[in-house]
Amino acid sequence: MLNWIIRTVEIVILLLFSGTYSFAQEADLVEVDQFGSNPGHLRLLVHSPISLSKDSAALVVVLHGCSQDAKDISKLTGWNKLADSLGFYVLYPQTRTVNNPGKCFNWYSPKHNQRGKGEVRSVRSQINYMTRMHPIDPQKVFVVGLSAGGAMTVAMLACYPEVFNAGACLAGGPYGGAKDIWESGKMMVGANARSSEDWASLVKAQSPEFEGNYPRLVISHGMNDPVVNVSNADELNKQWRGLHELKESADSVDYNFQ
Repeated sequence: MLNWIIRTVEIVILLLFSGTYSFAQEADLVEVDQFGSNPGHLRLLVHSPISLSKDSAALVVVLHGCSQDAKDISKLTGWNKLADSLGFYVLYPQTRTVNNPGKCFNWYSPKHNQRGKGEVRSVRSQINYMTRMHPIDPQKVFVVGLSAGGAMTVAMLACYPEVFNAGACLAGGPYGGAKDIWESGKMMVGANARSSEDWASLVKAQSPEFEGNYPRLVISHGMNDPVVNVSNADELNKQWRGLHELKESADSVDYNFQ
């Protein structure tokens, strides 16, 4: 499953950006100590490409899973190599053990997953810093995350839909499905079923004045995931389908993944 997840990440970025796919030597991450408001007490690590694809580049925000850090997720997924090949910046928010003993993003906590609060506000500040300090096209900001980082990816899209062009959630779940650590554990075992409208309303409540189109979302989840039940992908699908007012059944379904 891990190799399939890594390959999915590669496919997503190749779909989002045009260019030749070739690997360059991976450069070290650079940490930024001061980037603005940081109520979530996150660290910021950045990978700058060897050369830009054009005058204004894209920015990909990568959110790690539990027990991981920015270095781990950068090596696991190969985002830095892709960035060097295609000419875009990569932003790695990193949580601390003081925030969460398991080094997980607090995707379930109202103190951290609501617009203007906690960790989502810190990530927003980091994006502001990057777009202010580097030649980044604000229309090409993307976010992707794995597991707890996947759930936090959905929280970022829910809280700041005007910021992102698109996102990708790998083994995460719908926004608003848990309100504390106990509910998060239950949700990981199996997400409670709700209607598309109910799920969508939880997202819309974060940005009631937002009138644009919500970001596109790629949902990737292993069918036999032993940690996060695949029902979370089903409910997330319903949530985003409700936001985009899409019909219940897909035009086509392909299970022949290679």
